Amino acid sequence: SWGILIGLSVVFSAAGIYLSSVAGEHLGDEGHYLIQAQSLVCDGDLDLRNDLRKEFDEQDLKRIPRGRMHIADNSRGEHWYSWHPFGLSLLLAPLWPLGMTARQIALALMAAAGCAGMFLLSRRAGASRRAALVATLGLGLSVYWFVYALRSLPEVLGASLLVWVFWAIAAQKSQPWLSAVVAVGCVVYLPFAHAR
Repeated sequence: SWGILIGLSVVFSAAGIYLSSVAGEHLGDEGHYLIQAQSLVCDGDLDLRNDLRKEFDEQDLKRIPRGRMHIADNSRGEHWYSWHPFGLSLLLAPLWPLGMTARQIALALMAAAGCAGMFLLSRRAGASRRAALVATLGLGLSVYWFVYALRSLPEVLGASLLVWVFWAIAAQKSQPWLSAVVAVGCVVYLPFAHAR
């Protein structure tokens, strides 16, 4: 599983750095997660209104519907909070000063950790090493996993957490304390990482 973690981390990092340098980092909903990470670093909060002021003047902010900016309807007063969960942004925030490359490496590690968990889960379920490797590479190199592994989006983080929850369930009998720690950590963080 260490080989899978390291090998896929390198593959996902290289592909993510290339794609983000060519296409940019703001494809789809990525900007919503990145602005939350930036706000955590620059302001120490998740209030996005002052961060959006850097892009839009006050008149624009009054004209643009909050829903179009993915601002939660229950944001109070002048505070604007995203309706997107902040778990991924929280993990990316410490790396913000290091730039896009550091963020891509972190995203790659999250995706590769999910694949390593898939390998261990397959082995625990009785699959041979070869079958577990085929299943793991089938997941990790699939179009959906591969593309989402390169982007600042929470789907792969959420799926990785779920893989480790299932590993913890399977490992509960032989490793009760470790599996409990892994399961509790993943289950507690999952709503903050991916709420869909």
